[in-house]
Amino acid sequence: MEEVRALVKKVRGARIAHNMRITYNESLILSTIRGNPGITAKDLAAQLQSDKSTISRQVAQLEGKGYLERRKRSGNHRMHDLLLTDGGLATLAEADETWISIVEEKQAGWTERERLDFLRLLVKYNGSS
Repeated sequence: MEEVRALVKKVRGARIAHNMRITYNESLILSTIRGNPGITAKDLAAQLQSDKSTISRQVAQLEGKGYLERRKRSGNHRMHDLLLTDGGLATLAEADETWISIVEEKQAGWTERERLDFLRLLVKYNGSS
């Protein structure tokens, strides 16, 4: 358990250490919207396994920063589709590049087999319920 906690701590602390403009949670939200353009806040909350009020608050903050926008859904004006702005796409791409650098730095000296094993085990771990 200590190693899992250490991993999460490093992931959360990377924003400060690498001067990232968005938090890890914000990057999760933005990347989920990027992969599901037009997703609703309700569906976003379900996909991220978070409560809707928390997601709504974070979406409002990201909208205020200019990273995403809410558009009324055609045919149902009570629903809002979430879409990334150009600024949101650029900020997320920047964060992705930083994460790639962090992972590459952590894996310096690893063999190709170790990298593939690590990825395989992450996929297995993340796929389990």
